[in-house]
Formats: sequence, structure tokens, C-alpha cells
Amino acid sequence: MGDAPDPLRGQLLDLLLHDRTAAWLEVSDAMRVLRSGGDLAAFGLESAVEDVEVLGYASFLVGLIPVQSGPLVLPQVKTANGRYADVHVSSTGGRTLVLVVDATPQAERLATLQQWGNDLQLDRERDAARGDRETRERRGRAQTLTAAVFLLRVDPHEHQTTAPEAVLSLRQRGLASLALCVSEHAGFMHRHSVTESLALFGILPSDGSPAYQAAAAAVDAVDSVRELAPRTDTPTPFTIHVAAGIATGEAVLGNSAVGNSVVPAVFGDPVDRALNLALRAPPHGVLADESTWSSCDSPGQPLAAERLSESASGSPLFLFERG
Repeated sequence: MGDAPDPLRGQLLDLLLHDRTAAWLEVSDAMRVLRSGGDLAAFGLESAVEDVEVLGYASFLVGLIPVQSGPLVLPQVKTANGRYADVHVSSTGGRTLVLVVDATPQAERLATLQQWGNDLQLDRERDAARGDRETRERRGRAQTLTAAVFLLRVDPHEHQTTAPEAVLSLRQRGLASLALCVSEHAGFMHRHSVTESLALFGILPSDGSPAYQAAAAAVDAVDSVRELAPRTDTPTPFTIHVAAGIATGEAVLGNSAVGNSVVPAVFGDPVDRALNLALRAPPHGVLADESTWSSCDSPGQPLAAERLSESASGSPLFLFERG
């Protein structure tokens, strides 16, 4: 890492701390590799090359460099040896810096999610072929899962109307950060928007309990959105924050008939409780119910939780943070 260009060292250190495999390239304006480093072999690249044509050396960069304006991030690019990587490209001082970060686990989870979606689509098509609305609405299954609701809020609130374009841009960046955190912890984004999102944990396979994955995703999302640069190109600077609510219990997954269409649906106590908790959560806060806390076995990063006063139902609530 010591040989890496200065602009990449902080990112490489963060990736190292999170056990993410990465490699980097420094490319001249003549499109030739000046320097390279990291785990190049992990992405099917020959190590320690200099003064070679970059697109011949790393063909997956075709169309990505040279970057025309601003940093570019392209997720889950398939590399020469079949692994997937998030590719970060930026320009500085007449050079192009390329950071390649392994994203194979995320790609595999996405493939699983797509298969789940395909299966659900087949179910909907079979139900539609039957032409029986009651059967379509009734089709569903009960499952214990963890629901997480994320609210993206603007500070100060009045910028919602005084700087709508700037607010939308920052909200979109926040949503992208949030979706990435959910994906990295085996969550399924059931619905998402630049104001409110619902993620489900326990549908996709994972190493930890759904409750732990939801809490870890929420803590990561809070940190990730907090690090977004505030907008200062408006009369008064503003930023956004996440407030999250998490609840665990039995919900129903299935299909819902809307007019002549059938759409995926989820409903039940954990979904309702998660929304109520998100509305009560403080800025940058992750508020969870007792069922989530009691099911939150941790296979990875430690999480801490402060026990708060009891909810209206008499059960305690827990405010999660990084341990």
C-alpha cells in the first residue's frame, strides 16, 4: 500500500480494514500503465507491469477510461478471470487512477436475488393463467424475517423547497450508499425511494442471523450517509441523515392483485413496527425492538446497543451503534 498514489491510500486502508481484496493502476494520458499494485492476480492481471497499453492489459476497462468528467464508479464489472469488481476511476494531474475492488460476494447475492425474483414472477404468471383473483391474493407464505425501514431526512428541512434539485441529487447519493450497505449484508430492498426504503433480511442466505445483518447494514448506512459531503452551493449549507427502525417477527410474503396486475407484497407486524421505530429514531440513529436484539448473534463486527425506556407495548427498545 505504501507505493500507491496518495489519493488512493486512504481508500486502500479502509478496504484492508474491511477485508476487501483490491488492486490499483496508475495510467498516463497516453493510456499506458505507469505503476500498479495490490492483489492484481485476484482479477486475472499480471503483477508488476509498467509501460504497457492499459486496455490490452486490463480489457475490462474498455469504455471506462479515460474518464471524461469527475470520478466514475461502475459496480460489478466482470474481470478477465470471471470475478466481479467495483471499478473506481478518477483523474488527477494528467493521470488516471483506477481502483479495482472485489465485488464477487455481492454479485453472487444479486444472482440469488434475481433467481428469487424469477421464481416469484413464474408464480405470478401461473396465478394469472388461472384467472382467479382470490387465489392470486391468497397465495403467500409466512416467514420469520427482519424488516428495516430507512428514512432519508434533510437538514435543514426548508431546503426541500428552496433547493429541490440540490436536495434530490444528495438524496440520490444517499440512496445509493444505503442500497450498497443493504446488499453487502444480504438484504433485499423490497421498496426504495429517495425518502423511505424497506429492506428485508432473512430471504437471502447469509453468515449471520437476519437480525444481525439488518443491524449491521443500518449502522453501516448511517456511517456511509454521514460521510457524504454537505451541499454548500446553496445560500445555506445542508446535508442529509438516515434514521432507521428494525423489527423482527413473522411476516407474510406473497402476491397482491392490483387491478389486473399481480405484484410482490410483504406485510405483518415487523414491517409496521420497523416504520414506527424509524419515525422515532434520532438523527443518525438505529432503533430496534427487543426481538431484534435477542436474535442478534454476531459473526463479524461487534455491535453495541443502548437499552432505552420501554415502548408503548411495554417492551424495551435498543439504540444500535458500532461496538
